Amino acid sequence: MNLLKIYENILATNGKRIAWNELLSPDVKIKVITLVSNKSPKLLRQLIEPISNIFDLHESSIRPHIRKFLKTLAREDSKENEFFYLSDYFKIYDALDINTHGLFILKKKSVRGESFKTIEFFDSIDMETKVEMVSFFDGLIPRAKLPCDYNKEFVEKLNRLEKKYHKYPYLSDISRSIELKNVLKLIRNVVKTYDIDVALIQNTSIYDIMFRMEFSYYTYRNTRAKRGVDATINFYESVIAEFNENPFAFLSFVKFLSEKPDGDKITIYTICLDPKLDKILFDGDEQYYRRTVNRMEELKRTFFEELQVNKNLKELYNRIRNENKITNEHLMPRLKIFRQISVYVVETINHFNKALEWLQNAKMIAVDTEFSTDSICGKLHLCQVAVMNGVILFDAVKIPTHNLCWKKLMNLLIVNPLCPVLFFDFKNDFRILGTILNDEEKRNLDTPNNRVIDIQFLYSNSIKEPTFRHYLEGECAEPIDTKSLFQITRNVLNIDIDKQLQCAAWKMRPLRNELLEYAAIDAYILILIYNKIKSVIQDDELFSKLEGVIDVASYYKLPSEQVEGSVDETKKIKGGSVKKVTLTDIINFIKNDPDVSTYTNSPKQFTFYVDSMILNMQPVLLNLGFNIFTNVQQKCKIERNQDVIILSVGKTVANWRSQNRYNKIIDIKYDHTLQEKVLSIFKELKVALDESLIVPKCSKCYSDSIVVVNRKFVLLLSYEDFKEDPEYTKQVTRIGKIDEVTILNDLMEDIGDCKINPDEGIYYAKEYKINYKLKHVMFYPDEHWRALPDKRQLFLRAFHNINDFMLCRNCNSWSSHHTL
Repeated sequence: MNLLKIYENILATNGKRIAWNELLSPDVKIKVITLVSNKSPKLLRQLIEPISNIFDLHESSIRPHIRKFLKTLAREDSKENEFFYLSDYFKIYDALDINTHGLFILKKKSVRGESFKTIEFFDSIDMETKVEMVSFFDGLIPRAKLPCDYNKEFVEKLNRLEKKYHKYPYLSDISRSIELKNVLKLIRNVVKTYDIDVALIQNTSIYDIMFRMEFSYYTYRNTRAKRGVDATINFYESVIAEFNENPFAFLSFVKFLSEKPDGDKITIYTICLDPKLDKILFDGDEQYYRRTVNRMEELKRTFFEELQVNKNLKELYNRIRNENKITNEHLMPRLKIFRQISVYVVETINHFNKALEWLQNAKMIAVDTEFSTDSICGKLHLCQVAVMNGVILFDAVKIPTHNLCWKKLMNLLIVNPLCPVLFFDFKNDFRILGTILNDEEKRNLDTPNNRVIDIQFLYSNSIKEPTFRHYLEGECAEPIDTKSLFQITRNVLNIDIDKQLQCAAWKMRPLRNELLEYAAIDAYILILIYNKIKSVIQDDELFSKLEGVIDVASYYKLPSEQVEGSVDETKKIKGGSVKKVTLTDIINFIKNDPDVSTYTNSPKQFTFYVDSMILNMQPVLLNLGFNIFTNVQQKCKIERNQDVIILSVGKTVANWRSQNRYNKIIDIKYDHTLQEKVLSIFKELKVALDESLIVPKCSKCYSDSIVVVNRKFVLLLSYEDFKEDPEYTKQVTRIGKIDEVTILNDLMEDIGDCKINPDEGIYYAKEYKINYKLKHVMFYPDEHWRALPDKRQLFLRAFHNINDFMLCRNCNSWSSHHTL
C-alpha cells in the first residue's frame, strides 16, 4: 500500500502522468484488473482505488474492455463477489444481458440476506432498463394458476432457467435459493419507488388480486349465513371492482372457483353483473366455456329471476351500468346523517372548486380517508371532510389525485390550515394523503403554524385528567384505555358506529348510499368527540395542552413505508437509526474474513457459558453449531470438571478468572458490534464456519423441533392481551398509535404462503395452525390442539424485533428467529 501511495504521488505531476498514460494500453489495464480480482475480497477493496488512480481505470475508452472482463468473471466459479464488487465500483451494470443480471441480483439478495426493498444501483440506470428488468422479474411469477400451485410453478420456472444459464455457475441452484415471496416483494417495492406503470407487471398484479379474492371468497362463505344479503353484495362489489381494473385476472379466479361447490354460480353471476368479462372468459378459456355452456345458460336464467325479487342485487346491477354517470351537475346534498347533517359528493372539478370555497370559512374541519391497501397500487379512493354543518366526500376515483385541486385541498388540511383540523390516527391518513404532495412541498411543511389534532392522541391524554376520567367511569361501555374509534365513540358519546363496512370495495363506482353514510359518519363523529371532550374538561388552557399539536413534518422525515407508529417503524437509539443484525449478516461477515477459511476446528467441539452482559450472543452461537452451558450454581464459578469456555465482558472478566483457574475465558470487547464479537470467537479458537451445523434452535431447550411464525402475526396474536394490561402498555409511549386493523393490514401484505380467516380467528401455515382468539396451536400431523405459551411481554418483544419468531414443539416456548 505504501508503494502504491508513492506511485500516486509521483504521477500527480502533469508531466509524469502524460508520459505514464502513453505506456498504458487497454490490454495492460485489463491485465491489472485481472490480477487485482484474484486477490482476496478484503485486499481487493484496499487495492482497487489506488490501482484505478495509477492505471487510469475510470477512463471512458476502457469501459468496453471492463464490461467484457466482467462478463468473463461472471462465468467463473466462486468469482461472484468480485463480479458484484467491480460492477458497483465501476458502475457498469450491463456486462450481462438484463435477464442474467436480474437472476444474479435475486440470487445475491437471497444468499446474503439483503433487503428486497429495492435494487441499489437502480438510481444509476435509465428508466427503460429499469422497466426491462422489472418486466423480467414479473415474468418469473406464475400466471393463471390456482393459489396452491404458485410455488410449484415458480420452482419449475427457475429449474428451466438453471438449464438455460448453465454456463453461469453462480446460477446453478437458484431454484433452491430464490423464494417467490421475495421476488414479489422486490417487484412491488421497485414499482412503487420508481413509479413504474403497474400495467407492465401483469403477473404480479394477478397474483395479488388472486390472494385478495381468495381471502374475500372465504370471508364471504363464512359470513353470508350471519350477514346474508350484505355479505353477498359486499363480495360481488369486491369482485367487480378488482376485475374492472384487471379483467384478465378473472381467468385465474374462474379456475380457482371451478373447484368450489358454488364456483360456477359465482362465475356466472359475476358475468351477468359485468358482461365484458364474458368475452374475456371465452377468449381466455374456451374449453371451460364449452364445458359449462348448458350450466351457464341455466345459471343466467336463475340470476335474472333473482334480479326481479332481490332489490339489493337489482340496485347493484343498475349501479354498475351507471358507473360513469355524474349524479348532479351542481354540488347538491346526496343524503343526511344524524337527521340534519347534509352529505355532499364531489365528482367533478366544478364540484371540487365549490367545495374549496366552502372550506375557506370553516371554523373546524375533521378528515378521514378510505383507501385500498393493495401492495402495489394502493391509493386514495375517498377523502371525507366534515365541517360543523355538513360533510363533503371528495371522490378520488372520479377526480384523480394528480389534479391541481387536490394540492389546494391539502393546503387547507395539512400544509397551512386556517382552523383546527381533526384526524383519527393521523399517521395512517397522512401515509396516503402525503403522496399528493411532492418532496419539495413536504419539506416545506410549515410545522410551527400547524393546527392538526389527532383525536386518538387527545383521548389518550384526556383520560389521564381526573375530570374526564370520572366522566368516563360513569358512562363507559368499553375499557377506558382503548384506542379504536368504535370504542372511543361508545365511551365519549354513547353512540355505536358500524365498522363492518371498513373493508368494503371502496374503489367500486358508484358507491352505494350505505358506504357514503358510513364514510361521512366516520369524519363527522370526530367533531362530536372533540366538542364533548372539551365540554367535559371545561378548562381551555388545559385542553390546549391535551390537544398536542402534531408535528406534520416529522411524518415526512421517516421513510414512506415506516411512518411513526407503524408495525415496522425504524427504532431510534441514541438519536440515530440502528438496523438490527440478523444471523445472515453475521454469517456473511464471518465468510468475508479470509482467515476463517483456513481454520479446521468445528463449532461442535466447544461449549460456552455466556455471561449475562452479552446474552444476545447465546442464540447466535447456538444456531452456528456451538454448545451452550447454563447450569451455574455459584456466581462467577463453574464446577472444575466442566469443560466449558466462559465468554464475559468488562470488569466481570477478572471475577471469572479469579474463581475459574481451569476454564478458558474469552474477553469480549464491549465496544465491538455483534458481528465482530462472534468473529473474534472464531479467530480465538481457530473455528471454521460449518454451514451444515447452522440450524435454527430453540433458545430455551436447544431443540431444533421448531416452527417459524410470522412476526406480524405474533403482533396480532398478542395485541389484545397487551392492550388490556396497563402496566405493560406504559412501557411503550407510542403503542397507542397502533391498532388491530393496522396490524392485520400489515400482516396481509406480508403473509406469504400462509392464510388467515379473521372470522374464525385461525391462521393457517404449512406446519401448524393457530387459533389466535382462543390462543391454541395445532402442529401437523397431530390432530389435537394445545394451549400456546403464556408470554405477557410477547407483544413488546415482537414490536421491538425485526425478525420472525420460533415456536418450539418440544418445550412450547417462544424465541426470536434469525433468518438464514
